[in-house]
Amino acid sequence: VSDTTPLINIINSNHIKIENISFKNHLGDGVIIKNATECLIAGCNFKNILGDALIIQGGKQNRIQSNNFEYIGRTCIEVSGGDRKNLIACKHLIENNYFTRFGEIQRSYAPAVKLGTFTTGIGTKEGNAVGITVRHNMVHNAPHAAFIYGGNNNILEYNEVFDIARVTGDVGAFYSRWDWTSRGNVLRHNFIHHSPRANALYADDGHAGDSIYKNIVHQVVSGTIIGGGHCNYIHDNLYFDCSAAGISIDARGKNEIIMHKILNSPICSMFSGLTKATGTTSTQA
Repeated sequence: VSDTTPLINIINSNHIKIENISFKNHLGDGVIIKNATECLIAGCNFKNILGDALIIQGGKQNRIQSNNFEYIGRTCIEVSGGDRKNLIACKHLIENNYFTRFGEIQRSYAPAVKLGTFTTGIGTKEGNAVGITVRHNMVHNAPHAAFIYGGNNNILEYNEVFDIARVTGDVGAFYSRWDWTSRGNVLRHNFIHHSPRANALYADDGHAGDSIYKNIVHQVVSGTIIGGGHCNYIHDNLYFDCSAAGISIDARGKNEIIMHKILNSPICSMFSGLTKATGTTSTQA
């Protein structure tokens, strides 16, 4: 009963499939896949796992597909891989999964999916994240963020998120921060709605280099927040019934220098309602 050893360890292995298995009622982590290639976890149920449900460390082309995650103590899927220095993609895929009631023990910074390094002082399993795709997932009923990401050239698309940030604030459904080198990430075609305590797409504390487009946002605090940073591109999103702002941009990091660079980028100039204010710029959709 008190054993915290992971239920399954897959290390330095290739082409292993785990399908239609229930992992439940465990005090440690669920499944760990380390330095493996082309492994598949599909059609499984993860329930009442006290730690992280599934961890991918390194390797390439592993797939997590069509699984259910509920009542997870920390993060549902923590994934890393690729080489940031040389921008070599790992091509991991997280697709068509259902996430609810995670972060039951660790109430913040324990999302449905965590990509790459995100320093919180909690957890040591994070690493590089290059070329990971997260798509067609549903996330709801969570205390904090749905997706936390870092790294380069990752794609988060066609995901639906609602009813998050139930016990926290100042967070996004899609959230990252602190990294001016985390460039090339794409957030597109996502639907974020009915989360009155959450922001939708949040590049916090100088995060840079995201492309955010063709997302639909309904009934959140702010649709997109750019907290300093640079070279973030925002276009063709639909924001409605946001309580604070459709798009909010502030000047943290380098004060007026950062504000000038953002406001004079080609993408930001598309928004006729985007005007400069002292410290903060926002437009309400």
